[in-house]
Amino acid sequence: SGPSGTVATSPPVPVSLPPSVRHAFVEAAGLPGPVADALRQQLGGAPFEGAQVKQSEGRSFYSVDTVLPDGRGIELVVDGAGQLLARSLETRLESLPPSMQEQIAAEVGETPVRRIAEVFEDGRTVYRVQAKGQERAVRLMFSPDGDLIQAEVTRREEKP
Repeated sequence: SGPSGTVATSPPVPVSLPPSVRHAFVEAAGLPGPVADALRQQLGGAPFEGAQVKQSEGRSFYSVDTVLPDGRGIELVVDGAGQLLARSLETRLESLPPSMQEQIAAEVGETPVRRIAEVFEDGRTVYRVQAKGQERAVRLMFSPDGDLIQAEVTRREEKP
């Protein structure tokens, strides 16, 4: 029995790791049903070999980092009940609304865009843009409606 006065609020840890192990790889066939179902749904049927399982404060978190059939990278994190906690999906500039594309072009200028991702975390979806060149790096964050939430520009110092 657990310490007195505590109430279990999450389901039991589905995969038990030795106390000294904080994370491990679990093959797809060994994943708990709700976890495997959630991952399959998020991946749209794309194959995956398994997931990294991490334990923190008595809870298990499962993460997958793979490539979808259309070539876009995707990272997912679900809990032991199959609840989606985080998703990062590579997105192409041309798939964004024209107004967002125009804002990105205005903010980054000649700096090459390296990565655009649709990110779900903390219960909300945002778009993150990373542009990086020899002279500067630009990081932008947009709401799904195309509003610029955050813009960060880092200039590289010229070395003598």
